[in-house]
Amino acid sequence: MKALPIVIIALTAVVGAAFLLWSLFRTGRPFVSFVKMCFLGLAALMLVNLSEPVTGISLPVNGVSVGCASALGVPGVASLVVCGVIFG
Repeated sequence: MKALPIVIIALTAVVGAAFLLWSLFRTGRPFVSFVKMCFLGLAALMLVNLSEPVTGISLPVNGVSVGCASALGVPGVASLVVCGVIFG
């Protein structure tokens, strides 16, 4: 039973990384896509925290969450929210 959280986290990381690679290279400009994805991920992290009084879901703003939001974008924030709801 202790392996289930690790498997779920690993699967969300793989799905997020696959989506990241797909979205970066579907355009001809991967750097511009990466900058947009970083901005949208940080905006999604901010929106999740701003909507906490309504939804009851908040994410701590620390190095891991900001790094995940920056590197993986919106799918990374969604993965953090799913992990927070399941394990939080």
